[in-house]
Amino acid sequence: MTTKHRNHLFSGLMIAALGVLAVPTLMADSATEAATEKLRELLESSPTMERLSIGLHVLDLDSGEVLFEKRANKLMTPASNMKLYSSAAALDVLGADFRWETRLYASGPVNDGTVEGDLIITGTGDPVFRSEELAVMISEWVSENGIQRINGDIVVHANAFQFGPKGPGWAWDDDPSAYNMSVDGLTMDYNVLTVEILPGSEVGGPARVAFSNPSDHPTIVNNTRTVAAETEDTRTRVTREPFIDVIEVSGTIPADASSRTSRLTMHDPASWIGGVAAQFLEDEGVTVSGDVLVNREGSAPEVGGGSVSTHQSPPLAEVLPPFNKPSENIIGEVLLLTLAAQTGNRPGYTQGNRHLTTWLTETVGLPGGSFRVADGSGLSRYNQITAEGTNALLAHMWTHPRRDVYVASLPIAGVDGTLRNRMTDEATRGKVLAKTGTMSSVSCLSGYVRTANGRTLAFSLLTNGWVGSSIPSRNFQDEICAILVEF
Repeated sequence: MTTKHRNHLFSGLMIAALGVLAVPTLMADSATEAATEKLRELLESSPTMERLSIGLHVLDLDSGEVLFEKRANKLMTPASNMKLYSSAAALDVLGADFRWETRLYASGPVNDGTVEGDLIITGTGDPVFRSEELAVMISEWVSENGIQRINGDIVVHANAFQFGPKGPGWAWDDDPSAYNMSVDGLTMDYNVLTVEILPGSEVGGPARVAFSNPSDHPTIVNNTRTVAAETEDTRTRVTREPFIDVIEVSGTIPADASSRTSRLTMHDPASWIGGVAAQFLEDEGVTVSGDVLVNREGSAPEVGGGSVSTHQSPPLAEVLPPFNKPSENIIGEVLLLTLAAQTGNRPGYTQGNRHLTTWLTETVGLPGGSFRVADGSGLSRYNQITAEGTNALLAHMWTHPRRDVYVASLPIAGVDGTLRNRMTDEATRGKVLAKTGTMSSVSCLSGYVRTANGRTLAFSLLTNGWVGSSIPSRNFQDEICAILVEF
């Protein structure tokens, strides 16, 4: 059995266990009193509490009783705890079986292996589309239609959403970190590219630098140098200026060194996708007379001739685990914009944020002014939530018809995702299913706990405001979860 299948089985067993109800009332009351006192003592004595701001809310999902709260209605920056919100709305509105689609076709007739027109790449914004899948689409399209030449351009119609490229309130100096990707109407490889650096052919000359998926876009400026074999303390740097396409590679690499790789985002995902497509066509022996163009306005043209190569994403139920467990940010932005796209418009962040806000107030029942939505992933510092409101959301999803899908997408303590190396002891391992949220001066953890006495709790623990490492805050969260298991 593969690790993936084991974790899915583990998730299923945990969800089933979380659904078990009923414990002896006397035992539960006694445990509650003891655990509540432990929580109070920890909150009063922990040195971690001296400077940070905290919001904590603990809810018994079986009885609806609030077991503990501290500043639970204080607005806090959630970081990736925002993913709990966008996941829930997407499951409710789009459904677990929802899929995105990517299409590839000719805009003109196909005669004797020649396309008299453009190659069109378009889609609805699949957030988990991979370059390997684009390669298969192109190979099948070329084979089915006998394509040898395209008398036109490669046109990427990235018109599913408005081009950001960043969300409101994102830190500009996080660019080009791999978690701070550009948001476009088409996504591939999470809009993150890999640069490979190898020693050059001679000492003193430049290193060999290329993308793992060759593309003419974006441009690479190679300022590297190959140095003598066994040279110590050599470093290479791969970066670009915020909102600029050009990627700069600098530093030194020994002649006997193995390959070095660096992952970073590109500014213009659609142009990169077009460049990768051009290379795949060349690999298939197809000549393209024109250029790579991007169109973000209007609709893609009709099919002009030949067959259409279509790729459908996995269902939303299979997209949510890579969103919540490793915390892939681009998925949250696509979810937010896809929600708004259901109204028939070509949405941007204004429409997406308004749609999620309306869902939270009208469907979940959160009062206005108790939260603020700025994006779907939590990268924005404009996002604001409360521990009490987060537990209201978790309680809503606990009674939702798609509860099992929602809960199965969350990291499991000591098992997988961003909690795989936390709470690994026997007392808490597997008993906490929760979403982490981390950025500078922010560390949050919210989700579900199965207690030793058989209760199911929802909890939200939001911490903001400190300088330095987040490790003390995380350890503090883990201590609290260990107490929650005792309720």
